[in-house]
Amino acid sequence: MSYTDVEKYLGATLAEHGFVRYAVEPDITWRDAPAWAVYYRSPDCKLQVCASDREGGDLVLLAALDAADVFGFASESVRSWSTPRMLDRVKDDIGRPPEYGSGEQAVWEWHRKVLEAHLAAACAALVDRGAP
Repeated sequence: MSYTDVEKYLGATLAEHGFVRYAVEPDITWRDAPAWAVYYRSPDCKLQVCASDREGGDLVLLAALDAADVFGFASESVRSWSTPRMLDRVKDDIGRPPEYGSGEQAVWEWHRKVLEAHLAAACAALVDRGAP
C-alpha cells in the first residue's frame, strides 16, 4: 500500500463528506520500519489514513479537530476512532474486512465501503459525545 493510493481509492468519498487533505507524511519510520500517514480535515473532525510495514497493516482514524496530528499506530489518544471502532458504534452491514492475501484493492474497497456507510454517523457521534 502507498500513501498515493489514499486519494485514488478514498479521495472522492472523503470529499463527499467535506474532508480536505492538509498534510502528508510519506516517509515515517515506525519501530525501524517504513510507514506513512495522510491527514484530512472537515468542518467537524479530522481523519487520518496511515500504514505501517512493522504493524503489517493500515488504519483509518477519526479524531476531534483539536486532536494532535500523531501517527496512528503511535497514538494512544482516547479521542480517536479507528475504522473497526466505527463499526462497533453502528450496524455492520458491509461485511467483514477482506481476508489476508485478498490484495490491496480489496482492502481499499472495504475502507471505502465503511466510510460511505458510516462516516457521517461516526463524525456526528464524535462531535456530539466525543470518543470513548
